[in-house]
Amino acid sequence: EGGSFRLHAWSFYNLYLFFGLRQFLEAVTCYNLLILHTFVLSGAGAYLLARYLLRNEWLALLAGFLFAFNPAHVARALHHMNIATIQFIPLFVLFYIKAIRNESRPALLLAIVFLLLNALVDWNYLIFGGWFMLFSYVYLAIRRKKWWLSDVAMKSAILVGVTALVFSPMLPA
Repeated sequence: EGGSFRLHAWSFYNLYLFFGLRQFLEAVTCYNLLILHTFVLSGAGAYLLARYLLRNEWLALLAGFLFAFNPAHVARALHHMNIATIQFIPLFVLFYIKAIRNESRPALLLAIVFLLLNALVDWNYLIFGGWFMLFSYVYLAIRRKKWWLSDVAMKSAILVGVTALVFSPMLPA
């Protein structure tokens, strides 16, 4: 009878990497490389985010290590490649914060890229990115004592718009 793949936990990022690596390596080796690279890249991303926020190399190194090797990540890496692929989360947060603070177009572009990569990894990470943008907006509105922040709203709208445009062919009809 078949079933719908509409709500299936696709991880297109890992799928595309797997097909690329499969041309040169065995399937088990490809899978292991995909899992192991999440630890390296997530630690590097968390390090960069922590270094930007804390301005302390040693604390940033500790934060990167703790993010990469937290028990939830290690446990998910054993069975669920899509939710173990967490390396783009800190990079999205880093470049979103930079885009909001500096009004930098390259930072906004990189925030879009990492939000798209999060969505390619798992739809949940796209939703988490949306929540992060919403809570950031609320925090900044309280801090600035204004309810409408046109700069933050514009950048968030660009992020959401580009992401919706890129993924519109995948949305159910």
